[in-house]
Amino acid sequence: HLHLNSELIKFAEFIQEQKPEKISFSVRFFDESGERILAAFFTKMYDGSKQIIPERKKIYDQLKKKFIFKIKF
Repeated sequence: HLHLNSELIKFAEFIQEQKPEKISFSVRFFDESGERILAAFFTKMYDGSKQIIPERKKIYDQLKKKFIFKIKF
């Protein structure tokens, strides 16, 4: 459950961030000053051997392409 003043959201961006053992996949929402106000992380992107699951990555890439990296509200 989440309450958020959606009027604060000015843009969203798909972000892949290198972590020590893997890449983190997210879409992050920012206010007008560029401060992050919400982040949604894509989970279960890796199998038990810490290998990326191609089908999951494909879904992320399709969403990223559809929304052209940065979404303005």
